[in-house]
Amino acid sequence: MSTIEPISNALDLAAIVPSSTQRDTPPTRDGAHRQHPARWRASDELLRSERCAALVPKRQATPLAASFFALEPGLKQVYSTTLSPTDDPDATVSGSYTLLTESVSRKEGEVEVALRSSDSYTDKVRLSTLRVTDDRVVLEGITFLGVGEEAAPGLAIDLLRLPLQVGKKWDDGQWIGEVREQVRINTPLGERDAWRLLVIGTYDHAYTAVGSYWIVPGMGIVRSELSIPGWNLVTELSDVISPTS
Repeated sequence: MSTIEPISNALDLAAIVPSSTQRDTPPTRDGAHRQHPARWRASDELLRSERCAALVPKRQATPLAASFFALEPGLKQVYSTTLSPTDDPDATVSGSYTLLTESVSRKEGEVEVALRSSDSYTDKVRLSTLRVTDDRVVLEGITFLGVGEEAAPGLAIDLLRLPLQVGKKWDDGQWIGEVREQVRINTPLGERDAWRLLVIGTYDHAYTAVGSYWIVPGMGIVRSELSIPGWNLVTELSDVISPTS
């Protein structure tokens, strides 16, 4: 938390900038001193403004990464999903996946987003955390974000590294990402510009998810096409439910 420095410890302007009657100025021929009220007044105003700025707590900037995900507590994102076995792609099963933003907390340099996810295929509820800073989005507690995810206590993967730009790649030892392109995509809120990422999850020396994410700033993941052991998964954002609606 920012603190305000006591006035007694702040700059003593009187000791630094003498009054107009105390300043040494070049003498005139008759011995009088010239005064430059406009110049000294500007100096006084500058120092006063600097002093005030030092006493006012700095506002915390919202991390750039936070702008990639919806940060409204209680917001629910509903996805339509299609699963098909890798050995029988025609045997598809349709369902849904729900991602609930439980809470959002901010501290200097970081935003923490608590998530709760569930799907229509199992009775499992998974808890995870997005920890966002200016240069990355870290996903904690699950193997990836989407239907078929598995709980993984202690796991933290660099879901995104910022700034995004086509061709950017990263590998944190558990997650490999690459920005492939920017595309126009349909969403429940209309057409949006999205980043398409290729991703490979390698948690515990095994492939956890391989495929693509489409991410829209301010909305998060709007589509994914992933392969996990035994299954191919297609997930698409179908509804956004605000807690105030």
